[in-house]
Amino acid sequence: GHGKSEVPPLFTLNDHADALADALAELGVERAALVGLSWGGMLAMRFALRHRSMLLGMALLDTSAEREKPALRVRFRAFALFHEHVGIPYALYARDIAPRMFGKATRRNKPDLVERTGRALLGFPRLGVARAALAVVINRDSVLEELSRVHVESLVLCGDEDRATPLSKSRNLARALGARLVVIASSGHMTALERPADVNAELVPFLSGLLSSRA
Repeated sequence: GHGKSEVPPLFTLNDHADALADALAELGVERAALVGLSWGGMLAMRFALRHRSMLLGMALLDTSAEREKPALRVRFRAFALFHEHVGIPYALYARDIAPRMFGKATRRNKPDLVERTGRALLGFPRLGVARAALAVVINRDSVLEELSRVHVESLVLCGDEDRATPLSKSRNLARALGARLVVIASSGHMTALERPADVNAELVPFLSGLLSSRA
C-alpha cells in the first residue's frame, strides 16, 4: 500500500517474504543480495530464514530482529487506527513521528528533507499504511534467536541517534549473525536519506565483495 502499490489484504512479514521470493522467481532471479532499511531489513531477515537458497547476502540498516515492547505496540495500534479512519495531520507527524525517524542534525539542517518525507508518507493510502503498521510494528514476532542458523554474509548499519530501532537492537542483530556493525554518526533512523555518502561508503564495497565472490 505504499508508493504505486495497491493496498494489500492483511499480511504478515512472513507473507511478505514469501511474496518477495515469488516475485524474484517470476523475474528469473536465482539469488539476490538484499539491502533493507527498517521494514526492509525485517523482511530480509525473514527471507533469509525461509528462502536461504535464494539469498546471496544482506545489508540490514536501522532495523531490529526483536518484537516491539507492549507499550509501543499499543501506541502504534492507536496511531494506525487513527490514521486509517481520520488521517494523521502533518503537525502530529512533525511533533511525534519525525523525531523518531530523523536525527537532530537532519531536523535542524535539512528541514526540507524531513517535510518532503512526511508529505510522501502521509500521501500513501491510509488503509495500506495501517495494514503495514499491523504487520511491521504491532504483530511482528522476534526472530533474533533463529538468526544463528542464517549463515550468509551480512552487514549491519545503524544511525547513532536512531530512536525507532535503537543501536542496541543492531548490536544484538550483528552478534546473532556474526556480522560487522557500522555506526553512522549524526544520523537517526533514515540513514540512507540523512547520510547517503556515509552509507554508500560501506554498502558499495560490501555489495561489490558479494558479487565478486560469486563470480
